[in-house]
Amino acid sequence: MVKCGRGVAKDEALASSLYRRGCEGGHIASCTNLALLYLHGRGVERDATAAAQLFRYACEQRDVSACERYAYCLFRGIGVTKDLTTAFSLNTYACDNGDGDGCTHLGLQYDLGLGVAANRGKALALFQQACEADAQNGCVHLGFAYLQGRGFPKDVNKAVAWFRSACDRDSALGCQALAEAYFDGNGVPKDPKQALTLATRACNDEPFCCTALGSAYEEGNGVPIDLSKAADHYRRACEDGATKACVLLASLYEEGRGVQKDEKKAAAMYQEACDEGRASPCNALAGMYDDGRGVPKDPTKAAALRKLACDRGLAAACAPKP
Repeated sequence: MVKCGRGVAKDEALASSLYRRGCEGGHIASCTNLALLYLHGRGVERDATAAAQLFRYACEQRDVSACERYAYCLFRGIGVTKDLTTAFSLNTYACDNGDGDGCTHLGLQYDLGLGVAANRGKALALFQQACEADAQNGCVHLGFAYLQGRGFPKDVNKAVAWFRSACDRDSALGCQALAEAYFDGNGVPKDPKQALTLATRACNDEPFCCTALGSAYEEGNGVPIDLSKAADHYRRACEDGATKACVLLASLYEEGRGVQKDEKKAAAMYQEACDEGRASPCNALAGMYDDGRGVPKDPTKAAALRKLACDRGLAAACAPKP
């Protein structure tokens, strides 16, 4: 109640103190809630390592939601060494025990082929299962499938309906996806003001969902261009595991826009995002290997990365290099 402000003034610092006391007293759910505060830096200084350790401890005590959260940390390498195989096992355990978010993240692993062989049909079934269990991010991923025409006929209106429904049920990811639709005029009339309201709400609710707000500041969409603010929002989202934000932040580092130019850092960020099954960062990294920027010049590696991006569906990577 203190954390959420239900019936009392919201006070996350007090909530963290109470959760710590409960955790030390053996109340496992308090350990999980304290870990969430550490993960997002709410009421306490952000400490991803402490969050991961608390999630692991609570998971070992058979707190299903903690297992799902620890799997997320392992999947993204947040506060712990990345381990996709263990993440897959824990997401399976969480999903099998009724945790809808576990089903969502298990679906992501099948969708991207991370820690398990890619299986889009299985991924969509898991997103559907998560959505039916009222895990709204599962519904959002169904929306993404309709938006991109992956597993379903492309239907922007259905996608937006999923995003809106999830946002109305307090999914920050749903609000961010709906904001992007309003920014782009995709399935709804273009409305930068409404988009900015939704993007700000999403970012305030969950750092993972600060990407759209960062893009608004980078592109001057509804706000004046402010590359420093764009970088700050991308960084918040990237640190919380949002791969798209990491790629956009890498682009700023590559070009020295809003941040000090650092091509080595950009290349490392592109590599990490490429390793997570994404196409565009592989292609961006290929360009850096072509030119020897931030990495040793290596045309052979560049070609392999470009082919990987092409195989993942990025048409721009499939064109012959001039």
